[in-house]
Amino acid sequence: MTHTPGPWEWKDDEKKVFGYYRIAPGVLLTSETDGTPWGDEIDKANARLITAAPELLRMLKVAQLWLDMDGRFDMQGINAAIAKAEGVSK
Repeated sequence: MTHTPGPWEWKDDEKKVFGYYRIAPGVLLTSETDGTPWGDEIDKANARLITAAPELLRMLKVAQLWLDMDGRFDMQGINAAIAKAEGVSK
């Protein structure tokens, strides 16, 4: 199974509805934060990171291609991060 196709977006002015943030078509984010002001900021930070994840993965794959072709870099960390994002980590 793959992730929900994008584009994903979350707008800072959107309000929580019934404890959830909508971050993609048909995808809602909820958390275990306790409703405190810093808990809401954590929820917003999580929503921003999650909506950026598909683009981050795509750009990491571009970096992987170029750095691997260069041959001077240890690709273990990049390869592991991509495998984890794709659900094939060891």
